[in-house]
Amino acid sequence: MIEGVKIKKLEINEDPRGDFREIVRSDGGIIDKIEQISIGRTLPGVIKAFHGHENQDDLFYVLKGNIQLVLYDIRENSQSKDKTEVILLGESYEPKIVFIPRNVLHGYKVLGDKEAEVLYIMNNKYNSSNPDEKRIPFDDPSINFDWN
Repeated sequence: MIEGVKIKKLEINEDPRGDFREIVRSDGGIIDKIEQISIGRTLPGVIKAFHGHENQDDLFYVLKGNIQLVLYDIRENSQSKDKTEVILLGESYEPKIVFIPRNVLHGYKVLGDKEAEVLYIMNNKYNSSNPDEKRIPFDDPSINFDWN
């Protein structure tokens, strides 16, 4: 596992009317603060990768569909530098939220024939005039990840 990544399994409270899931709490210990919450919709088979942040941590939760989340550690002083981690998220898997620390590149591929909706919870706001993003192509040879 990549150093600093946290995976929290979510408890599902069900009754005959449906279910309830608590995604994140201020006292949950998974993220220090919440500055922005966004939802992305991605079509089947699409790969969105790779990017990372110098000053931002992310939480990922899949609301709809399924994804293959791929993490790659570029942190110089990390015990898991240059390591890759794959996490399957979505309707077909046990519900969980993933904390991705800053300077861990991440991206995903939508699995199956259904679009995915991903909830992003961030501890910093996106600044369009000065984006905190490092982008690397999904097929970058330095990462050498096989998306198949």
